Amino acid sequence: MNPQAANPWIRRLRASMPRAHALPVMLMVTMSFIAAAGGARAAALRDPTRPPQPAARMQAAAAPSMPVVSAILSRLDGENSPASRRALVDGRWLRAGDSVGGGRILAIDAGAVRWERAGRTHELRLTAPENPIKKPAVAPTQSKGAS
Repeated sequence: MNPQAANPWIRRLRASMPRAHALPVMLMVTMSFIAAAGGARAAALRDPTRPPQPAARMQAAAAPSMPVVSAILSRLDGENSPASRRALVDGRWLRAGDSVGGGRILAIDAGAVRWERAGRTHELRLTAPENPIKKPAVAPTQSKGAS
């Protein structure tokens, strides 16, 4: 059985219109139903190119962030004890026992900093620089004419 024939609304529409106009009108009605159904689903999708909304910014600001370790230094005079190590954390040079980001630095190791906040211990690893300086693949050569 034809589903269009079973629908009384479509039967009335067909009966009231000349046959030449029925198809375009029915296509327009069908497209409007599809557009309405697709619009409901599209509202749930987020545009990745759109900047974050103020509510999302406020929510992100409320969540405490983890400190960022940029560098770890040890003394070169032979005393490489944990007490002599320093770490550049969030732009400040710190030692074990110093406070940062609402927590306390427990220890500074060769490649990471152990940090405690709210009774939980975290290991903060060194971050890679965003634009590392690259060395040339081949050493530059001097020209024979230059002396």
